[in-house]
Amino acid sequence: MYRAVQLEGSQNADAVPGKISLHIYPVDLAVRSGLDFVDKNPNGFSIVMGQESAQGLRESFLGATTEDRDAMKVWRKLRKEVRDSLNSGAWRVSTVNGARSRDDSHLSTSGAKRLQDQGVPSLGMSDWVVFELD
Repeated sequence: MYRAVQLEGSQNADAVPGKISLHIYPVDLAVRSGLDFVDKNPNGFSIVMGQESAQGLRESFLGATTEDRDAMKVWRKLRKEVRDSLNSGAWRVSTVNGARSRDDSHLSTSGAKRLQDQGVPSLGMSDWVVFELD
């Protein structure tokens, strides 16, 4: 069952969701699904948090879709700040056949690199790709 909630103030770390949507306008929480949430609240900046498991650290995703100029200005500034804080470059490695390709635009945190150096694989959004971070 899908449930949209608004978090305010400090939250218990156990309550942090896997998906976060930031908004500069009030949001409609009366939704049935994630897609319904996006349809009713189209100007958000979405963050899908990569989870750590026994298999490794899953890739995170950030993105925004909006035609609203004020929201676009805020999300571009946020994107720049996030990008400036990340490391770039990785090898994409197929878990199916071992094929490798260079991805200079892949971004990662220093924490993800530290985990990789400790033996924790950096996993793509699917199980078909792992990253070797620079």
